[in-house]
Amino acid sequence: MSRNIDLPPVSLSLYLAAAVLLIVGGIGGYWIGSARAPVPENASPAAEVRQPDGSLMPAREADPTPPPAPHTIPAGAKELRRITTTVKPSKADCPPTTVTTSLVQEGQGLRAITSSPDGAVVTGSDVVIRPLNLEPPPRLWAAGASYEPVHGRYGAWVERDFGRLRVGAEVQQRDDDSLAAWLRAGFTFGR
Repeated sequence: MSRNIDLPPVSLSLYLAAAVLLIVGGIGGYWIGSARAPVPENASPAAEVRQPDGSLMPAREADPTPPPAPHTIPAGAKELRRITTTVKPSKADCPPTTVTTSLVQEGQGLRAITSSPDGAVVTGSDVVIRPLNLEPPPRLWAAGASYEPVHGRYGAWVERDFGRLRVGAEVQQRDDDSLAAWLRAGFTFGR
């Protein structure tokens, strides 16, 4: 069963204005969204570098599934980096000592955790030289209003993300001024 819907005549200039608004809005939305996007760190493998002062820049390796940390990581903290070095003390009768340091994200800050299988860690310092820009917390909810310009009808919507799944609901004004409810489901994509 089909039903003809009579739409009021719309001028070409209204269609062009709507198209320009959509294009400009899309470009502006992309520009604003990409400005918030974090810049990924270069975590590609790199060889160790011995510097002229004797210090060592350890080799950088990528390991998406490393063995458990040799020290306790606090509940809720996320280990970002693990650095292991072996130091030969300047006294000839002392054996080399291995030290492992984990860089963890705890809330909106970073902390270092250090341990050694060869002895007790006596003291340490974690000097913040330049704070990092951490990834912003995800925004899981969105809400807004909608407007259909041909008939002058309004609506309101709300959406929530569950991982890549996005669900939502919308209430729209009908021709007879009653309300129609819509449910939405979709997938997020992109970066």
